Amino acid sequence: MWGKRRTIIGLDWAGDTAKAIRVRIGGTHPRLCDFSLKSVSHAGQLGPLLRELGFGGGKNRIHCSIPSREVHIRHLELPYQNESELRSTLPFEIRRHVPAAAGTEMTVAHQIVGRDRDQHRMSVLVVLAPTGAAERYRDRLQESGVRLRRVEPAPLAAVNHLIHSRTETRDGSCWGLLEVGATGSWIALAREGGPLFVRSIHVGGASFTQELVVRCGLSRGEADSVKRADVALAKLRPEWRERTAALPQLLRHTLDQLAEEVSSCLNEYRIRNGPVRRLYLAGGGALIHGIDSVLQSRLALPVHLIDPFEIFDLPDSWPERKKDLLSEIGPQFLVAAGLTRWWES
Repeated sequence: MWGKRRTIIGLDWAGDTAKAIRVRIGGTHPRLCDFSLKSVSHAGQLGPLLRELGFGGGKNRIHCSIPSREVHIRHLELPYQNESELRSTLPFEIRRHVPAAAGTEMTVAHQIVGRDRDQHRMSVLVVLAPTGAAERYRDRLQESGVRLRRVEPAPLAAVNHLIHSRTETRDGSCWGLLEVGATGSWIALAREGGPLFVRSIHVGGASFTQELVVRCGLSRGEADSVKRADVALAKLRPEWRERTAALPQLLRHTLDQLAEEVSSCLNEYRIRNGPVRRLYLAGGGALIHGIDSVLQSRLALPVHLIDPFEIFDLPDSWPERKKDLLSEIGPQFLVAAGLTRWWES
């Protein structure tokens, strides 16, 4: 049975595009009330945007992601201990295992993600941010009129959503999530009861755009449209009409870089945890035409474009064109969906 009904807003913003959803929690299934995808260049634009969309009411609880560049996320495998013991030993373990924490005052949060009593081991996800970074980020948003209830690292929100919405993530096999963002990407690898592995990847949507700009002589706006298959290359550049190169071929250099970095992470994780059986794909870069099939071929494992809204009920009053739009842009909202923590009663 679900608890008291409440409205949660998940806001995913890292300095470029804001992804926001409003979710009603408290029934058999969470209900998606509305969504927004807007270009936002600075925090001062977020408050007016949320109010314009009806997201800014005082009763709404707003949960926001911390930009990945602000945090360091690591998993630690430690001797089994209770919560009180962990709080005492964690600062020492962080200094031993996380070089980024050396000589810098850090704010630390942690989550236990796996326990193995037989081996007397446990896996702990540690999130570190320079002291004041999260507070400064929160202050920037509050100055624009955004009153936050919760701030959470994007990878943790996304992984938690997958764990609670997809049963195959709880079958004991290893799986991964690749979020291809605008300026960079990150990958998270996990299995039930095992450690969570998170790494940043420097290839992002902007890298694909730049390759099309250089290779085809397009403007950045044109390149963005072509990579999403919103417009055919031959329509913008008639001289390409007779050429047979498909989009993945035009983007082969950047795709090779992305596949190489992902493969390196998979191999590093495989040594201690076993082979990854499937990879989920999310983020704006996941909409690049053909990226899922290319990665599946080059990584030799199934790659699935994620639909974060399959667990949500949609309003009956929505027109079909709005539902179609949501289906098209859905992979960009994985973090926002996880931020709502819809699975908590």
